Amino acid sequence: MASTKTKDVVEIVGIAAIVVSLIFVGLEVRQSAAATRGATQQALVDAAREASLTLAVDESAAELTMRFLSASDWSDLSELERFRAVLNFTIMMRVYESAYYQWGEGNLAAEIWIGWEASIRGVAPMPGVALFWSDRQFYFNEPFRNYFEKQMTLGEHDPSLGTFKTAPSVTN
Repeated sequence: MASTKTKDVVEIVGIAAIVVSLIFVGLEVRQSAAATRGATQQALVDAAREASLTLAVDESAAELTMRFLSASDWSDLSELERFRAVLNFTIMMRVYESAYYQWGEGNLAAEIWIGWEASIRGVAPMPGVALFWSDRQFYFNEPFRNYFEKQMTLGEHDPSLGTFKTAPSVTN
């Protein structure tokens, strides 16, 4: 009988050890997922910063981008300007596509996605984007294409991309 009690105690201790191990694994998975989300967010910020930095420090690149975004026809740009503008915009669109994908996978928090979506909506309806999209939409995955095409119809054309608007006032 003492052997049965000892066996029962050992089994209970074994089960408790398994439960504790599973709790520990669950906590580790949760921490790992949080670290992945943080790394994803930082990688997207870094990619957007890299894509935008050229525009911030290079006046000719900024001017070309503004002309590209406002272009109603490719003849508004020389062949070299079109090449440069399309290349630079493709990079930014890849960042948007990645953000969209990461948000859909749950790796980008909804409160962070709101800012990305506002940026997309500010760019999507611009005439140069329509030119770009007609030539290059199939460079992007179908779910993003569907999403982006919807954004193209929702936003307002704003050549300043919102940079010249005043911030909304905060009321108490």
